[in-house]
Amino acid sequence: MERDALSSTTFLCTGSQARLATPAGLVVYRLEDERVRRNGEDITQLSGYGGGFTCDGRTLLLSLTWRGNNLATLRFARRVGLPGS
Repeated sequence: MERDALSSTTFLCTGSQARLATPAGLVVYRLEDERVRRNGEDITQLSGYGGGFTCDGRTLLLSLTWRGNNLATLRFARRVGLPGS
């Protein structure tokens, strides 16, 4: 997720979904069926996840809970115009 976020040119968040435009194409992350998925494939190994995505300018936030327990918020800042960094 970090690689996708850092190379993206735009974010679009709608609660349970984040859409990222990357040089390789559109990448969609979803919190669905108690799992985190990237382009429809599970990236978590355990079920019981909840939470949501928030986009604020150049920052993508993913707040997760697992079985009702808060986990650390993941924060990614998009670096527009700095390819390869």
